[in-house]
Amino acid sequence: MTTQTPRWDVEPDDAIIEESANPEDAQASAGSLIVRRINWLIVAAVVGGLLVLLGILYVAGYLVAGDKLPKKAQISGIAVGGLHRSEAIDKLTTELGPRTVEPLNLTVRDNQAQLKPADAGIAVDYGQSVDAAGGGKSLNPVRIVKVLTGGSATDAVLVVDDAKLRGAVGNLTAPFNHPPVDAAVTYHGTKIKQKHAGAGTTLQQDSATVLIKRVFLKATGPIELPADIAEPAITDEEADAVVASFAKPAVAAPVKVTVSGAGSFQVSPHMIAASLAFVPQNGALVPVLDGKKLRRNAEPAIKKVELVEPRSVIGGSVMSVGTARTVASGSSAGSGLTPLFPLWKTKTTAALAAEMVAGGLSKPMAVTALKSSV
Repeated sequence: MTTQTPRWDVEPDDAIIEESANPEDAQASAGSLIVRRINWLIVAAVVGGLLVLLGILYVAGYLVAGDKLPKKAQISGIAVGGLHRSEAIDKLTTELGPRTVEPLNLTVRDNQAQLKPADAGIAVDYGQSVDAAGGGKSLNPVRIVKVLTGGSATDAVLVVDDAKLRGAVGNLTAPFNHPPVDAAVTYHGTKIKQKHAGAGTTLQQDSATVLIKRVFLKATGPIELPADIAEPAITDEEADAVVASFAKPAVAAPVKVTVSGAGSFQVSPHMIAASLAFVPQNGALVPVLDGKKLRRNAEPAIKKVELVEPRSVIGGSVMSVGTARTVASGSSAGSGLTPLFPLWKTKTTAALAAEMVAGGLSKPMAVTALKSSV
């Protein structure tokens, strides 16, 4: 058995040379390096091929797309697909142009007005509209893909002078801003005339401005603008109730006034109607009788009776009377006499006729409706 003393005098490089001097190890290392290089070459070739193919497709797409618009392109309803940019602008100007100058028909409930786009500072930028739809040459791959895949419908690009539009909308307050209108009841002769109630409106100018821009070239009919609504204090239903409960009965028939020992006279529906008004008070229509006017209207008919002091006898009960009449409490209105009630809703034509003789009678008086007027 022999022992070998380590050689401490050998340099590290010499030791490495001795270790790598094995022919088999060197051959294996070289083979692995060659395989890795081949793999990288294959990957590079594939990637390069794909890049070249994409480049070819991109160039082909660019050449095919050119400056034409996508086949399915539409701008505010105008078909411009497949046209060159200049052709699309010409067509858009010709076919869409007339619509851009037509007055806008605007409404707020029953009120109407028109607004010219030029007065409102609204116009169409035809070039930008075509570009937005995919027209014109571009190296942008997104635009190329859009052209090759057919495109879609778009809206025309608007140019809006906001200050001018706000001013034009402000001018619309004249036709659209109105206070509420109460229902009314009047007599025309003895015919009853009703004025219908109307809601008040106040244009919402900011919201109207936004709406006009949004629906321009899209609206197919009148544009209803937003507005605040104020309801009337007296409605048509309230006026109908006054007509049925008072206005019609008040002129339903003549009234005969008989003065004891002095004769009689008639108060016609025309006399009553000419002296009666319906005045709005606290949200209601209240009948108001002009007694002096009624007396003047009936003056020719009552000259035959003696008028001395304001006294009236009804059903045997004597009482002083003023501009309003009422039956004395507990008294009895005899046959053919019409009682006089203080509430306007239950007054009759006979009661109105009695108020006419506020000047007074020196003889007992009986007031009789020639027809039922209740």
